[in-house]
Amino acid sequence: MKNTIKPLCNKKTIALFWAVVGVVSLTAGYMHARKPVANLKIINATEVQARMASGAHVINVLSPKTYADAHIKGSMNIPLKQLKSRAGQFDKSQTLVVYCASSSCDASHRAAQVLGRAGFKNVFVYEGGMKDWRDKNLPVAGPCKMRYLQSSTDKAKISKTTKKKPAAYAKTKTEKRIRRGSAKTQPTVKTTKKGKTAKTKTKKVKTAKAKKAKKAKTGAKTSKKNKKQKREKKETLRFSPIE
Repeated sequence: MKNTIKPLCNKKTIALFWAVVGVVSLTAGYMHARKPVANLKIINATEVQARMASGAHVINVLSPKTYADAHIKGSMNIPLKQLKSRAGQFDKSQTLVVYCASSSCDASHRAAQVLGRAGFKNVFVYEGGMKDWRDKNLPVAGPCKMRYLQSSTDKAKISKTTKKKPAAYAKTKTEKRIRRGSAKTQPTVKTTKKGKTAKTKTKKVKTAKAKKAKKAKTGAKTSKKNKKQKREKKETLRFSPIE
């Protein structure tokens, strides 16, 4: 008797294998990118100010859009992708300070690596970034509208105001309820070309009860009329002469 075992290497198994390999390689690449770089010179906001005063170049390595929204006053913008090609504009003996958005952003670390490979020795990383600088109320240029710059209290205020309904909305709802419930007459106002308001004839606001009562009344009238017609027909048949 022949063995009828299906081969393991079918299409589904191969696809699953390559999917697992892809996920593993992506995770490894991400972990490598997030791995802290050795021999980095990390500085805080006070040290950044001191180096700026002594003539150091402070570089924002984020995109031009993010830089336009908020950056340290007096700093320049060189995006991370352009840093390698534009590193030649500085002297290798100069002091450079690189920063990005916040401590959770690793763009400043990678920028320090790029400059280190290019031969710059006096490279410092402001790890706190723009978020830390603004939280310390230090000089900032730009409108600072991006969400990462907002504090937790600001975010709570924004969410509260967006969830809250305006007063005008509640007012119109109550007005609609009053109009539905009342059976009083209300004057309709018509605006003319000159801007004057003229009162027209009043229209009755008919409720569901009023409509129901009218329907019942009309129904009773029709049934009474039909009964009368039947009675008259019987009488004519009864007293009609026989030929």
